[in-house]
Amino acid sequence: MMMVITDKEANRGALRNTMARVWQIEGKVVFKEIERNKFLVELKDKADKKRIMQGRPWSFDKNLICLQDCEGHESWKEMQFQHEPFWVQCHDLPFAGMNANTGLNLGKSMGEVLMVDTDDSGVCWGSFLRLRVMIDLTKPLARGRFLTLGNAKYWIPFK
Repeated sequence: MMMVITDKEANRGALRNTMARVWQIEGKVVFKEIERNKFLVELKDKADKKRIMQGRPWSFDKNLICLQDCEGHESWKEMQFQHEPFWVQCHDLPFAGMNANTGLNLGKSMGEVLMVDTDDSGVCWGSFLRLRVMIDLTKPLARGRFLTLGNAKYWIPFK
């Protein structure tokens, strides 16, 4: 299931054509409008579905597209379109905080942590720590968090 998060009505034809092109669909795809801005998207190729779900978040006409996996056992009326995964960058971390444990702690304050982008030893080498977090769309986005490491307290901005 797919919902375009907007107050305006999405152009069905443009949405179907644009998303099929952006998603680079290999198999057949069918878009069926269920309700205003809510669509059942039937993908015949499981590889297409996997790639689309892993590639989230998606947007159409500058509006977020919220996707929910549907196996057909749910009622579309019961589906909650309130969570979507995002990559979050945690900046200004001291070297001691550039690791998976710190990423998990910071990410849990935003939502369900899906991944902390580190090397095999759990360390991140770069200018920021990158997290994949399932964000609740009904809550305000956090600008950052305070992090205590040792005796020091740091403001860690999120981008």
